[in-house]
Amino acid sequence: EFYDDGRFNVKKTFPINQYIYDITWSPDGKRIIVVGAGTAQKCKAITADSGNTVGEIAGHMKTVLSVDFKPTRPYRAITSGEDYIVGFHAGPPFKFQNKSTKHSNYVNCVRYSPDGNFAASVSSDKHIIIYEGKTGEIVLNFGDKGGHTGSIYSCSWSPDSTELLTCGADRTAKIWDIKTGECKVTFTPAINPKRPTVQEMLMGCLWHKDYLITVQLDGTINYLDRENPNQASQKIVGAAAPINTVILDRDNKKFYTGDSNGSITQWDLNTKLGSWYQGKGHGKGITGLGLGPNNSLYSVGRDDTLRNSNTNNELIISDQSINIGGANRCFKVSNNNPSLSACVLAQDKLVVFLDNTIVSTTSLSFEPYALCWSIDDKRILIGGKNKKVIDYIVDTNT
Repeated sequence: EFYDDGRFNVKKTFPINQYIYDITWSPDGKRIIVVGAGTAQKCKAITADSGNTVGEIAGHMKTVLSVDFKPTRPYRAITSGEDYIVGFHAGPPFKFQNKSTKHSNYVNCVRYSPDGNFAASVSSDKHIIIYEGKTGEIVLNFGDKGGHTGSIYSCSWSPDSTELLTCGADRTAKIWDIKTGECKVTFTPAINPKRPTVQEMLMGCLWHKDYLITVQLDGTINYLDRENPNQASQKIVGAAAPINTVILDRDNKKFYTGDSNGSITQWDLNTKLGSWYQGKGHGKGITGLGLGPNNSLYSVGRDDTLRNSNTNNELIISDQSINIGGANRCFKVSNNNPSLSACVLAQDKLVVFLDNTIVSTTSLSFEPYALCWSIDDKRILIGGKNKKVIDYIVDTNT
């Protein structure tokens, strides 16, 4: 789909492939190459205004993962895929020129240097290959010394075309000298030494002017600092799945969201930036949040447990949990005592908690959907499928 440059309205739609994995524009903005997976075709070069075919991008037998357009004349296109092939195409109109089969695993990303003199490919075989931009001849093959210990997923050139940024499954990003193949800097922005996870794998990277950026599998965007490679200068996160519940912390100018994947995010109202809670957590969707005592956060999940976690600098979902006895429909902390809370269950029950302990379980004669505490915390009002609001008296002494 093509969008206008204002409100992102769809201007044109052209059928291409069954699945699309990468796209690239020509330097003049008149052509686009799309690659991916499909039974009829895996690559297509078209004009941006009409969708007419501009030659043929051929040479691959399996899914094509990456494509790039040479930014300088004579124009070329480079492709790579799951067949371990890097293809070079002359044009437009495009036609197959030659290929490289030096990689021994998926070739995940190919990119031309800004000056057009070189092209790079990175692969799950942990190797990086530099090619001459016009002919496709191999200039350098490296990655053995100081290289990645897992699949390399992405690469991006420095603005002056002398260095290459890569990132991969080992959760690191690296800067390479493309003349010598020497690793000059290794970044470890994603690695949490206390709780390393697969979600920290670096799937994409970008070198734009003075900015070095990586993207994790969980969607976290890391801004890299060459002078301080062991941590990101800034991290940007967002909701990883549909948000189920939200709670506002007015005193600390923050709010918290819980999503359907089981992730909890702390948001700063001043900076508008979020921070994800780490740890195994609930493992399923979050259905309720509440502010607890001593800067803590209650969370209820579809694992039918209640957890009480810290809201300070180290955001880790607590491993300790209370089985609430069913599926939560609504969870609320009382207004005056943050240690006192309650929830209603799909199993037609009202459960009251005090100091992380169940102190009361009451069977209901109707299916509950929502609850709230009275201002003085002496009553709980419950609304249900019976279209009524039932008023329950709470004896906090017993």
